[in-house]
Amino acid sequence: MPNVLERQQDILSIISELDISPTMYSNAVEKYKAITAYLESYGIEAEMYPQGSFAFGTVVRPTSKSTDANYDLDFICQIKGDRSSHTPSELRKILLDALKASGIYEGKLEIWDECFTIEYADVGKIGFTIDIVVFSGIVRQPEQGVRPEGSAVARSAELRNQL
Repeated sequence: MPNVLERQQDILSIISELDISPTMYSNAVEKYKAITAYLESYGIEAEMYPQGSFAFGTVVRPTSKSTDANYDLDFICQIKGDRSSHTPSELRKILLDALKASGIYEGKLEIWDECFTIEYADVGKIGFTIDIVVFSGIVRQPEQGVRPEGSAVARSAELRNQL
């Protein structure tokens, strides 16, 4: 019969397999920072930051065994300025025009009512997309590029250090 330590290690191993890999995480951070840098070079002062599962550290790693293995990450694109400066439709057009003008993003862009999706090439048979919702105004936001303390990887690393 396994002891408590072995059970804890088994559970931590399972948890680490559920979360996206550090490489997938780094790739996502690199991609959304590149979008922000592109927007800045286009003359749009904006910040992007994660929302949803990526912000909460609860992204579930897709299995490459599935024929449609992919994961999407949701981001807010906050165009700096006063909310009264632009209507939501104008903000959407500003972002859309910028993305369409890019040789990098134009061919990867899908337009939805709620957001824009940028679809990246599959890596290891797993697809990856970034969904972007745009708005303007001043809000508090999480620090960019920092995995939340509560993510499965952070929790499992913390527990592993305690063992």
